[in-house]
Amino acid sequence: MENQKTAMLLLKEDLLETIIMGKEALDKIKDVNIKSACKTTLETTIQDIINRIDDELFEIEKNQILKSFEKGFLDPIAPQKYYDKTYTQSSE
Repeated sequence: MENQKTAMLLLKEDLLETIIMGKEALDKIKDVNIKSACKTTLETTIQDIINRIDDELFEIEKNQILKSFEKGFLDPIAPQKYYDKTYTQSSE
């Protein structure tokens, strides 16, 4: 069984795609300086969000899933084993 992607990973992938699509859309701007500034702003802003996902939100999401076990919302198998088997936080 292939691992499911967590919600944060799906969001991260969407944000990475948004950078690509946004830059392509900004290519229509004729003024090179404005185009460059807009692309830089777009990439920096979205990359800051991605960094927060990587540095903080993946762990929060993982802990929420594991706490669901502790509270009995999910089958009482080993929570870490379930998480590792069911979810991935890698785009690969």
